Amino acid sequence: IFLSYPMNLIGGDFDTPHTFSAGDTISADMMNEIFDYIKNSNKMISASDLIGSWSCIIYTTTGECTTANTQLAEDKKWDNGTGDPLYVYNSNTLEMIADNVSGGTTPDGTYSYTTPLPNMFRCADAQHGGLGKWIVKNNVLFMTFSSGGNAGDPAVEAQNMIVKLKKVTNSKILMEFNPTKPVFAECDKQNLPPNKPSSLTSEKSSSSITLTWTDSQTEAVTGYKVIRKTVVTD
Repeated sequence: IFLSYPMNLIGGDFDTPHTFSAGDTISADMMNEIFDYIKNSNKMISASDLIGSWSCIIYTTTGECTTANTQLAEDKKWDNGTGDPLYVYNSNTLEMIADNVSGGTTPDGTYSYTTPLPNMFRCADAQHGGLGKWIVKNNVLFMTFSSGGNAGDPAVEAQNMIVKLKKVTNSKILMEFNPTKPVFAECDKQNLPPNKPSSLTSEKSSSSITLTWTDSQTEAVTGYKVIRKTVVTD
């Protein structure tokens, strides 16, 4: 097999967890994984890449987390090990949402997010989760952040922030924000099943049954099937 790469690719930028030796047989699936890894590493992140639920491990040294820890419940505290300067927290429900028109089911081109306590984008707020609006351009999130439970105002510079993004795989993204007191996050997309549909109705004919329902999912979910269930009664 002859592999050709552009000269501007630097091998160190595309390290993978795989190691090959002379004589190894590489499957088509493995080759596709490697090529997908290179493609994703060199690809701009889109809004559709971000929409969904994420689990993020957050790293920071900012002293704001020390203050927050005095107010947070035990299961929500930032962990700084044995007194070292690194604070770590695992936030498992960062939701990146495509907003809908007037509460309907059609996205209107705007996006919002929510986070639980502690607010990963506002460590100092130990009483409220996070919420706000965002757009993504050139691998950067431009977003508002909440304070005191109130959403930030896009017109007020002090209530906006920039988050640098790096796509590792289709399901892993790195974040970096707050240049004066840096915060880093390693986020994995969660493969959650879709919400159950609502307003389910059925109609039957002599040859088929037609099911109609309302989708209650805020983001696209693929890979799930509607399976027929047969109920046996006496």
